[in-house]
Amino acid sequence: MWAAAHHGIRGSPRSRTRRGAFRATPPTDEAGLSYLEQVEATVKPYGGKWLANGEVSVVEGAWPGLVVLMEFPDRAAADRWYNSAEYQEILPLRANNAISDVVLIDSLPADYTVRGFAQQVRAAIQAAS
Repeated sequence: MWAAAHHGIRGSPRSRTRRGAFRATPPTDEAGLSYLEQVEATVKPYGGKWLANGEVSVVEGAWPGLVVLMEFPDRAAADRWYNSAEYQEILPLRANNAISDVVLIDSLPADYTVRGFAQQVRAAIQAAS
């Protein structure tokens, strides 16, 4: 996926919905619970909402912890939320007290196909050779 994005084979991401996924251990202390109690207020002004939050059923590989899936209207909104003073103020409550990963990804265009993606990757590999 990185190679595809690096070679610019994705469409214009600014116009598509942006999703954020978090993988985290459940909070077990006051700091983690405080983060959870405050985070929603930081998301709402940017149009963010939760799509999923909870335990996962791992069918392949390893996925320790919970998953949180969020959605924002676009890339700019997700970036503004993550970099906002309000979120940055509470971010250490999560980052310093939980094992977590955060990724942001654009939604796919309506005409996306996996076969088409494979063709784009092939073209990018050939262009880089």
